Amino acid sequence: MRRTLVVVLAAGLLGVLCPSVARADGPAFVVPVPGPVVDPWRAPAGRYGAGNRGIDFATTPGEVVRASGDGEVVFAGQVGGSLHVVVLHPGGVRTSYSFLASIAVRRGDRVRQGDVVGTAERSVHFGVRVGDDYVDPATLLAGTVEVHLVPDDLRRPGSWWQERLGLLRGVAVVVGATAQGVAWASEALDGAVDWSVGIPALVAQQGWEAVQAELMKLGDLAELAVYYGDISRQWIAAYRRLQEFDEDQAGCTPRSVRPRRPRRRRIAVLVGGFGSTSTHGGVLDLPTRALGYADHDVAVFSYAGGQIGGRRHIDGIDVAAYGQRQANGDLRASAKRLRQVLVRIRSRNPGVPVDLIGFSQGGVVARAALADSDGSDPREPKVANLITIGAPHHGAQVATGLAAVGASGAGWATLKLTESVSNLEPTSTAAGELRAGSDFIDWAGRQQLPAGTRFTSIAAAGDLVVPAPNSAVGPATNVLLPGAPGMGVHGHLPASRAVGREIGLAIAGRGPTCRSTGAAELQALGTVIVEDGAAGGLALAGQLVGKRIESSVPRVPRPTRSPGPAGRP
Repeated sequence: MRRTLVVVLAAGLLGVLCPSVARADGPAFVVPVPGPVVDPWRAPAGRYGAGNRGIDFATTPGEVVRASGDGEVVFAGQVGGSLHVVVLHPGGVRTSYSFLASIAVRRGDRVRQGDVVGTAERSVHFGVRVGDDYVDPATLLAGTVEVHLVPDDLRRPGSWWQERLGLLRGVAVVVGATAQGVAWASEALDGAVDWSVGIPALVAQQGWEAVQAELMKLGDLAELAVYYGDISRQWIAAYRRLQEFDEDQAGCTPRSVRPRRPRRRRIAVLVGGFGSTSTHGGVLDLPTRALGYADHDVAVFSYAGGQIGGRRHIDGIDVAAYGQRQANGDLRASAKRLRQVLVRIRSRNPGVPVDLIGFSQGGVVARAALADSDGSDPREPKVANLITIGAPHHGAQVATGLAAVGASGAGWATLKLTESVSNLEPTSTAAGELRAGSDFIDWAGRQQLPAGTRFTSIAAAGDLVVPAPNSAVGPATNVLLPGAPGMGVHGHLPASRAVGREIGLAIAGRGPTCRSTGAAELQALGTVIVEDGAAGGLALAGQLVGKRIESSVPRVPRPTRSPGPAGRP
């Protein structure tokens, strides 16, 4: 009996150390598209040398791209201007599908072999990483790849940013970085890259291999080059969004005109921001009485579902307290709960106009709750005014910076330490969803509001938490409030008289207050640039500190590969 137990335990341990990637009912991995190979694997001379760390397949535009095997989506998004998906399979094998036209999955999804992960744009790059090392995908497809003994941390999904960095090492996305990003990086190359002529021109003049080889000399700094490349594109987009504030000054309301209070009954639904609770949050400071709402016509949304109750509440709506953990949870789930509250309010108060007012994160959740609604259908929410205050419709700089800092081991440890000694939750689900370019932000931005809903987005030039360009939205009437910058500006927006006036004008159907926005726009753009630069610097510092720590700690050598090919015990 004892001998049998030992054999069973030994077999179980062998299964942990040497995970099989084969399935009994079919091949472990299959090609993601049926097209021919146009660029095979070309092993690089070193970790950052030129080569092709994958296989490129010929496709037709719009052709579906399928998961090569069962696994979990650990990355799905844009890097360097292109779309990519990464799937983690048992044992620490990751497959990547790059340069897609569209993405059909999001991080956290479970996929089966053959499930659609996206569509092709032109050719599709298929990469395979086992732990930290890229291998020839042909060996994986043939079932003969040698599976390394992958550390436990690499068998589990990493943070969004960590998975992004792993992708960068296998796909030469660095060439997708803009000239601004490479300008910063070229200092580390001592002028080896003439960035002034621009990346496309470099590729045309020197060829792909030469440019890739030079950029990859940056090593891990190449990842930061791409970070700044992505960020520089966002700066251009931020500058363009600032023009929304100018354009929406057409039909503005003179300062001398005071907004009229509503003459008929109206209902207000308030939505709090990141880290709020039933008893704490800026949205609670909104002067609803001064805006013309009776206390029994105001509901403060509870992230646990229903409303929080108290002096301001609406009869017939469930009451539930909520805490910071619930506010910082999955924002899609929060939007669904808010949508249910709005439907309930409509059914119990037919014909009464409803104004939905969201502060900070609450503005994005409110917008998502109305996504693709049909106002003529009584089973769906109907809102007269959607008003957002300091809402990160294009992501929050703070959340984006935290994702960059958390990319390194030292940075991630710092964030977790911050959580343990404070009320902040920089690694929460909501924090990840609020970063620029997240699945949630991209999805919410593509949704259409119901016909008849008037959308107003209010931002402050001095807001350092959510810079004004991140609040400007094409479908909205965008309002930019001037003022000196400060960390307290964001939290005090709901209580400010200037915000109260703009909400009153929106409810009355009037345009924003007439004001010159030029200086405020420059101030807001400067805030974006400074904060992004600081986040990138912290991310770089975290990587350098992490590497210094790793180099100073002796490691016990581990075997480099399993006893045999994949699928063979």
